Amino acid sequence: ITGLYHLTNSQPINKFEILQLFKKYTKKNIEILPLEGKSIDKSFIDTRKLIDYSIPSYDHMISEMIKSIIKNKSFYPHYNIGNISD
Repeated sequence: ITGLYHLTNSQPINKFEILQLFKKYTKKNIEILPLEGKSIDKSFIDTRKLIDYSIPSYDHMISEMIKSIIKNKSFYPHYNIGNISD
């Protein structure tokens, strides 16, 4: 396989939903308001099926990313996440 390849779990997610996941795993006390109006789906869909690899859910990926940031705080001093546990 050569070139740029977008790995995707082929599950659609919008900006509001992804921000809600960040809120959930960072345990931030913030309000995220959905924007009503025109909806544009810009989801990636794997049409080539060249890589035999199971991509996790967005929920799982964001959870793991936040855990990694917390574990490696010295790499992310600008993030104020705190000690978050499952």
